[in-house]
Amino acid sequence: MISGKWDMVLHSPMGAKQVVFDAVANEKELTGKFSATSGWNTEIYEGSADGDSFRFKVDFPVPRMGSFTFTLTGDVEGDDMKGIAKMALGKCKFEAKRL
Repeated sequence: MISGKWDMVLHSPMGAKQVVFDAVANEKELTGKFSATSGWNTEIYEGSADGDSFRFKVDFPVPRMGSFTFTLTGDVEGDDMKGIAKMALGKCKFEAKRL
């Protein structure tokens, strides 16, 4: 089950980024938001879910550079989530634990 609150670490080329991901899966649609302790918040978009697999896009702010769009695809197994995030600079892994 994808729905829930997740403590996520994204291993980006700009360093590890830790965020909280609040996910809501309804049928095949996935919605949610990312937030960080710094006060940054953003909604995901183009989200889809199929069983325990998912895909969505999110824009991460990058100081002095604007933002980068990440496309995350992954799977949930129990209270663990993992997958790959693709962006213009390449791809990186992410993992999360259910809160």
